Amino acid sequence: MQLLRPSCDTLAAQRTDLERQLHKVEEEAANLATAMARGGNLSALLDALQDRERQKAHLRQQLDGLAGLRQV
Repeated sequence: MQLLRPSCDTLAAQRTDLERQLHKVEEEAANLATAMARGGNLSALLDALQDRERQKAHLRQQLDGLAGLRQV
């Protein structure tokens, strides 16, 4: 079982990468919301914002999964 579990260094690197991706997607979502408030193409901006929200949810799930691996 020990061989199947990633090392602490691997988990830390994956966590750092996922957190970086999450931060980037959160910034993009904020920029899209700002563009919507300024009256941009609402349909296209809303689609893009919804996509970023899905990405954020997926990244958070991955982060939760890593936290679960650490506890095993």
